[in-house]
Formats: sequence, C-alpha cells, structure tokens
Amino acid sequence: MYTDLVHSMHLPDRPPPAHAIVFPTWLSAGLVGRMDDDAGMTTETSETTDRHGRYTLGIVDNDPLVAEALRSSFKRFHAPLEVIWTLTDSEDALARCLHAQGRPDVLLTDIDMPRLSGRGLFHELQNRKPPITVIGISAFPNIAEEPGLVILPKESTVEEIVQLAGMLRHDDLTRWVPTPTKPNPLSPSELQALTHYSEGLTTTAIAHTMHVSESSVKTFAKRAYEKLDAHSRTEDIVICVRNGWI
Repeated sequence: MYTDLVHSMHLPDRPPPAHAIVFPTWLSAGLVGRMDDDAGMTTETSETTDRHGRYTLGIVDNDPLVAEALRSSFKRFHAPLEVIWTLTDSEDALARCLHAQGRPDVLLTDIDMPRLSGRGLFHELQNRKPPITVIGISAFPNIAEEPGLVILPKESTVEEIVQLAGMLRHDDLTRWVPTPTKPNPLSPSELQALTHYSEGLTTTAIAHTMHVSESSVKTFAKRAYEKLDAHSRTEDIVICVRNGWI
C-alpha cells in the first residue's frame, strides 16, 4: 500500500494524500532498495524547494512525439514540475544535466535509449552535486528493473510521476493532485477509433469492428487530431491515456 511504502522510506509523519496513488509491489521493492541507505540520501536544499515545492523537470525520450506529449501533459495539469527542456538524445541530456544552467531538479528518462541507455544516464548522474532525482519510464518496467532506479510504466499519469518525485525527494509533492481538466472533446466514435488504434488494430480491423468504412475511421482519427491539437496518432493516444479517456 501507498502508506506502507511511504513509511519504509522514513518520510516525516504526514497523512497520505486524499487521492493517494497505490504503486505496484515491484515498484515498492525498487523504492525500498533505493532508500536502504538513508545516510546516503541527500535532502534537497536548493532554491527551488523554497519556491513552494516547485521543481524543474527534464524529459528525454527517443520518440519526439512522446517527449512532446509528456511536456504538454505536465503543462496542461499545471503540475509542480516545470518542464525546462525535452530531448531525444540521452547524451545531450547528460550534457544539459552537467551544466548549471540546464540542470533540472528531476529527470524523466526513457530506459530503452540508443547509445546511452536510461540506466547509463542514471549511473552517470549518481553522486553528482547538487543531486538530480532520476525516474525511468519503460514499456516493460518489470523487465527493466535497475538497482537504485525507480522505473514506471510508460502509461503512468502525471499525478503518479509527480507523487513519486515527491516520495524520492521527501517532499510535499506527494500531496499534489491535478487540477480538473477540460471535458473530453472527442465524440464516442472518435474515442472508440483511437481506443482501437491504441490496442494495435489496423484501420481495416477497426472499420470491421465499428461496422463503418475505412474512410470513416480515418475521418474519426483526423477529427481527433484537430480537437486535441495533436500531430500524429501516437500523440493523440498519449493525450487520451494521460487524461484517462482511454
């Protein structure tokens, strides 16, 4: 449970947030492993802590559409993690993190990156001063386990990422919940088409399932792009998932 996980990390006594996130057991184990040595845990004392718990965030994902969708999600929910850059190359991200002007408080990195993997990036940043909180994301978090690094599923919500950052930083970010968002602007047909695309179905299969023509399916998808101000089907799906619409 969430409260057990917080207790295992020796956080200051405080009630769990009203909408507490329950992390899976494999993630709980990863957090406990990271916090085994409390003596080595550095409490954040940078200026960003004094700014009402707001922190800067860097995002690195080799898919630029995913990186942009993540950035948009943090902005849309008015999250207390301010995205200062998104990159598609982990070596570029490392260079930013090692430079004072580009160093974020929190780094969200895809694990499966070419050249320098998310694991490699994490190890490069360990023991750097001031510390950077690194959170991994992966399509296969159970398989991608790494000692000391917490890895979330790629479909994790902004709320889960923010609250995890708060747990790792011993910060009140654990209390944060997103502000209400605009209602889902998609029609049932548009949403159904995107849901089927997210399940891996082809346009032909979706047309058969929905009992419409393939051109109708393409029209549903096109309308969804326009309503969500997205640039691709992938970005459309990511936006829907992060808003809890599919």
